Amino acid sequence: GLWWSLHRGQRCGIFGPNGSGKTTMLSLITSDHPQTYGLPIKLFGRSRLPAPGQPGISVFDLQRKMGHSSPEVHAFFPKNISLRRTLESAWADAPLAKPTLDDAATKRVDATLRWFANDLRPQQRGSQFKDETAPSDVSWAKDLRFAELSFSAQRLALFLRALVHSPPLVILDEAFSGMDEAVRDRALSFLSHGEKKKEHESADAAAVMQGLGEEQALLVISHAKEDVPGCVREWICLPEPGEQKAPRTGELAGPLELNPEGWEGIWGSGR
Repeated sequence: GLWWSLHRGQRCGIFGPNGSGKTTMLSLITSDHPQTYGLPIKLFGRSRLPAPGQPGISVFDLQRKMGHSSPEVHAFFPKNISLRRTLESAWADAPLAKPTLDDAATKRVDATLRWFANDLRPQQRGSQFKDETAPSDVSWAKDLRFAELSFSAQRLALFLRALVHSPPLVILDEAFSGMDEAVRDRALSFLSHGEKKKEHESADAAAVMQGLGEEQALLVISHAKEDVPGCVREWICLPEPGEQKAPRTGELAGPLELNPEGWEGIWGSGR
């Protein structure tokens, strides 16, 4: 008996022990679960099936409105496309489909690649991508294959893919697991501030990437408080498998890194 909604501008976390139903709940939100068609679920104000006077929402409509990064996305993502195409695929119906980009989209991709060039471009000795280039030059991303990235950089690229087209809903399901700690911290900062924090020498005075917008919703699933963005406020914690308890909900008073007691409140006493 769970009734739950997520609205524009909300920053929500779904938490709970293994087997509590987090994956099932997320699959209902992303419409990967067959019960999406049978339960009273509305996605962006519409159901998957047509209703009187209203068409159903298609899987392509959903993909355009969601940015999703998770280990499952990583496992099935095509490994032979370029890093640039990885980000550009946010504007396509599928990773291997041709994206539809305008000038603003191209600039967003460029800005994102510039900001994370040191984290994405291999720097090891003998690498063909080690050549000296101007900070504004991101041509290297056309030749760099997704498969050539380190595991941490692959996770970062998929995180950026979820953000770069500013979808109404961003879903980060264990999106930071496997990232190097310093890379994760920069990714979390980028999520909150975009290029507004002048930490990178190539950031322009007029920032292209502005971080998570006020009209966007964020949904986070994680087991580690270090991987939960500080902007998350609302939360839902699912009960242990088999427990006849209702999910608990609440709102954090501030960022977890400054209010560690908030994490204890999410999980309840004894955890």
